[in-house]
Amino acid sequence: MTRAGGAVEAKLATLGLLVLAGAAALVAAAPLPSCQTYVPPPTGTVVGLSSGILNDPLAPIVVEFSTPIDPSTLSLQLAAFDIDGYGNLPDEVPDGGSLDVYGSYSRAGESHLSATVSADRRSISLVATPIGWLPTGPSLVLLIDPGLTSMTTGTVLRYRERIPFSYPATCGKGGTTRFRSGAYFFLLQVSEPIGVELKVLAAIDVNAQTGAFFGQFTAAVRNPDPSRCSPPCTGGDVCELIPSQKCVIPSTEPVSLEEYPDFVAKATSPNGYTFEMHGCASDVGDGGAVDILTAPGVLDVPSPQVSIEGLTFTAQFDPVDGGAVRASGSLTSTKTLLIGANVGPGTGTLSALSIPDAQAPANLPQPGTVTDAGVGDATDASSQ
Repeated sequence: MTRAGGAVEAKLATLGLLVLAGAAALVAAAPLPSCQTYVPPPTGTVVGLSSGILNDPLAPIVVEFSTPIDPSTLSLQLAAFDIDGYGNLPDEVPDGGSLDVYGSYSRAGESHLSATVSADRRSISLVATPIGWLPTGPSLVLLIDPGLTSMTTGTVLRYRERIPFSYPATCGKGGTTRFRSGAYFFLLQVSEPIGVELKVLAAIDVNAQTGAFFGQFTAAVRNPDPSRCSPPCTGGDVCELIPSQKCVIPSTEPVSLEEYPDFVAKATSPNGYTFEMHGCASDVGDGGAVDILTAPGVLDVPSPQVSIEGLTFTAQFDPVDGGAVRASGSLTSTKTLLIGANVGPGTGTLSALSIPDAQAPANLPQPGTVTDAGVGDATDASSQ
């Protein structure tokens, strides 16, 4: 295993070992004596949430709890799921900033949410106010604050529970002029069936008259040239220039999208891959936002042998300072094959940033120019 991309390969290899170990454990396991019985705290589940997607942005969000709760201890928020490269929300790290909150509910009051607790105290129904307040496309999260208490067991939730989700982007019949062709840097935070961050550089070709686009997504690895630093890096380390110059191991994860200049495209084995995605873009409102939706595609990683089938992106791109656009959204897949074994569907979140044309990575595979096993057979989503 090369050091570049080693973290991803190690996690995938670990999953294979866990699958084998789990099968063995089911055969050999026997009940063990216990001094006490663990009573879990109350937790929430969003009704109708499937692979991280809620289909109807106009319907109430219904949260079911594992036990009846004391409503006076319930405090929750609906916020943008804006996480860094380590999975932290802005208010979870020093100087990270504050949450971008769309609505909140607690005993003290409500903001942009109308809440109704069921008579049996097993669920709560949340209605965004005004109707349609919550956006389609971007990745959102329901946060249940620590302190939630069960009415029946008295157990208390001691941590912040996260329930990420998105409403699917939709493509209109008109064209779009906002989503531009060019290079983009994507961070794909896969949470199921194994937690891993995939970094990809994408070349996207957009038809401004129809909104249809074709994208070639290629693995992004750290630039292997140690001489970018002064003095040059040694011992197999590579040079990181953003946020500051230092030598790092090749598998070091980026903390932010702005670190794209430290990465290059890698389409070939052992730690490279490339895949194609087709989709459509549609303008949203007058603020410059654009929703994108892709048709199901396939991502094949040759080493270790992993195939992600039915891969779909839904996201919203918004303009930011300097003329760039930034996106957040969700990813889902219908099947994940690890060395031929189906380990289940996939879910996760994505973030992306446009790259200025003058800084576009060299040798980035372009849409329609790659024909190998890494290209998925996806149909055009422009009619959706």
